Amino acid sequence: MKGLLKKTLKLILPVVLGGFILFWVYRGFDFAKAGDVLLRGTNWWWMLFSLLFGVFAQVFRGWRWRQTLEPLDVFPRRSDCVNAVFVSYAASLVIPRIGEVSRCGILAKYNNVSFAKSLGTVVTERMIDTLTILLITGGTVLLQMPVFVTFLQQTGTKIPSFLHLLTSVWFYIVLFCFIGVAALLYFLRKTLFFYEKVKGFVLHIWEGVMSLKGVRNIPLFLFYTFAIWACYFFHFYFTFYCFAFTAH
Repeated sequence: MKGLLKKTLKLILPVVLGGFILFWVYRGFDFAKAGDVLLRGTNWWWMLFSLLFGVFAQVFRGWRWRQTLEPLDVFPRRSDCVNAVFVSYAASLVIPRIGEVSRCGILAKYNNVSFAKSLGTVVTERMIDTLTILLITGGTVLLQMPVFVTFLQQTGTKIPSFLHLLTSVWFYIVLFCFIGVAALLYFLRKTLFFYEKVKGFVLHIWEGVMSLKGVRNIPLFLFYTFAIWACYFFHFYFTFYCFAFTAH
């Protein structure tokens, strides 16, 4: 009876919480106008075509994730990795960013994968994605430099120098806070009763982070990364053709 109640609560509570969040976000929203656009002003063929790229982006992400797990001598099923990624995005709709943790929990439950190690591989993935975003942003700025220069000239905007950042008050506040937290952690690290347990967990995460060095097929890993972001681009790009006011 206790187990049944626990499973029921695990099902009901997220639904109730998600429903409340949706109600709070969309209170006062004009659903009649939105419904009219969806029924009469949307080209659903373009929308379905766009959806294919949205799905494949997560499939490629699941396959790439499995590559980062292989150096840890962990070989989960491809389908489980892909399904875990989809579940992570669904979970993040209820509680933002909880998806990164939930997908590691799914592999731990169904494939007996170390939670800490898989979490480390997720950190590695996010580092790669951050680098990719920086490359895309840098390339965009370089290709559109005349547009940025014109905008800055017309608005009179000045880009603050790095020296100005160093002399700002906030920089020193953040710096002192970081030093203070680091010193506190160093002082308490051997006095906390769960130090060894935390240390082991962190080491497992670090092992997962460093798994990138052992990826066996780097060209395939790079292809998956390119495919993920190409799919993201086309997923959003083709939605412009779904509506009359953006089709041009």
